[in-house]
Amino acid sequence: MFIKPFFKHNRTTGEQYTVFKLCESYRLNWGIHHRIIISFGRLEELETVEQKKLLATRVEELIVNGGHSLSTSAVDGQVEQLARHYFAEIKSRKRYDILMSFNNITTKQNILIPPF
Repeated sequence: MFIKPFFKHNRTTGEQYTVFKLCESYRLNWGIHHRIIISFGRLEELETVEQKKLLATRVEELIVNGGHSLSTSAVDGQVEQLARHYFAEIKSRKRYDILMSFNNITTKQNILIPPF
């Protein structure tokens, strides 16, 4: 997953601005496509590009681990709060299958999970 900027403009005021969306890449027979998981909006709270990338990484960690993970990177409180908020939005809107992502990760890494 990655964060993708979309450049917009307001037709009435002429103001140009950027909105950010969390996207996932997937491959079909005829090429690579991007699926939008959730829109982050303008993300005016986060000032640097690194913080925005950290937000995307942290949301992906939460999706992969089903929301039951501690941060593995140096994430500040604001990024963590936004990541948990957007994860809750993704989960409530059912924009991503949490169990499917866990199963895909385990099969890609060749980790065998014993049946219970």
